Amino acid sequence: MRKLATVQKVVAVEAIPNSDNLNVTTVLGWAVVTRKDENLQVGDRVVFFEIDSFLPADDSRFEFLRQSCFKETAWQGSGYR
Repeated sequence: MRKLATVQKVVAVEAIPNSDNLNVTTVLGWAVVTRKDENLQVGDRVVFFEIDSFLPADDSRFEFLRQSCFKETAWQGSGYR
């Protein structure tokens, strides 16, 4: 069964060439772009949202995503993707 989010471990962190601010962080086999100032290290635990998750807009826990991920669609309504 799919879960909206799970706690997972970081398995790799690599710098992106020619980028001062970004890394590629691997979690569950997925390469995820992260900010260097997050200081993620191999073995750190992170909350991993499954690809294409649509988080509800009426849940204040996800408010930090509003600026970059808020969407409104006719078929899903309001939320964060």
